[in-house]
Amino acid sequence: MAHNILSEAELRMLLSNDYQHEEIIQPRRLKLTMKYLYQLIGEIQQEKRVLSSRVDELEQQLYELYQIQEEEASTQEMLNIEEAQLKKPVETEPKPLVPELIETTRSERHPKPEKTSFWDFLFRR
Repeated sequence: MAHNILSEAELRMLLSNDYQHEEIIQPRRLKLTMKYLYQLIGEIQQEKRVLSSRVDELEQQLYELYQIQEEEASTQEMLNIEEAQLKKPVETEPKPLVPELIETTRSERHPKPEKTSFWDFLFRR
């Protein structure tokens, strides 16, 4: 006599009132064949492709959001600069376009080289 171990679901079915002594059908296990393995591998590869494309889409969206944030920040910075310039009081005298006069003389800016005599040149140490 073989002892059969009943699962909890089977036990409930046996104890229920509407059980009509039908044979309990156990789920059929699939055999692990090469065909089944190739099918599983194909499903996993398909899922990988879908997930990879989704990751690419999300990366693209993140890049676009980053670009938009950079543009917003630069625009806000430009607006802040313009507002600061508008709030600054207007100067009474405009800045001159011509540079200020040079105070030093040409002879001071371009000194003459010292002349050396022939004898100094000849008997240099």
